[in-house]
Amino acid sequence: MNNLDLIEELDIIAVGVDKPEKNLKVGTTGTVVHVHEAGVAYMVEFTEMAHAADPVIDLTHDEIHKASDAEIKRYNEIARAARDKIILIRDIPKENLKNGDLGSVIFAYYYDGQKNYMAEFVSLTGETIAILSLATCDVRKASDTDLTKAREAGQT
Repeated sequence: MNNLDLIEELDIIAVGVDKPEKNLKVGTTGTVVHVHEAGVAYMVEFTEMAHAADPVIDLTHDEIHKASDAEIKRYNEIARAARDKIILIRDIPKENLKNGDLGSVIFAYYYDGQKNYMAEFVSLTGETIAILSLATCDVRKASDTDLTKAREAGQT
């Protein structure tokens, strides 16, 4: 391994081979949180897998590579999305949610190449109304000109 291949703690890496048993696809990005055995293996935390029981996975040097500029850009996009405020742009009757309801992104992730959000919708007193996965076409980012409007959950 030459110095160009050296991967250190806190480096952003990308998975180089599909690992279906670990729910990892080529290109999934993560952060090295520990280097085992002088660079033979790495403990990697995957932001995109924050919903998993354990988003920290051990991988070998042959299974990962330092992230490219494009992969780092995607990684940063996902990391920044957490805690973003979003506005529903369609009704979700099953969850008693309406077009215009305000939610918070818990984390962003990619599924089949499409960006998605796990989002939480809460009452004005902080009680969780719903936590659900939404595609980017279901929401828009909240802006400084958006106002909140109170309605009772389940009310039409």
